[in-house]
Amino acid sequence: MRNQRRFVFSLLFIAFLQLFFTQAILAAVDSSSCVTCHTNESLIKSLYKAPPLLHAEEGEG
Repeated sequence: MRNQRRFVFSLLFIAFLQLFFTQAILAAVDSSSCVTCHTNESLIKSLYKAPPLLHAEEGEG
């Protein structure tokens, strides 16, 4: 009886690990992930707007 419990526990544990790591692998491979966008230098540069030019006297006081 004890060996049967250990066997069932081992199977459930292995199934849980497979589900956990499969989810992590699929998240890393996703083509619409943050890493894909944030590592694309031309895309980041296209989103950047230059700050407005301030005159020397503005903001002093």
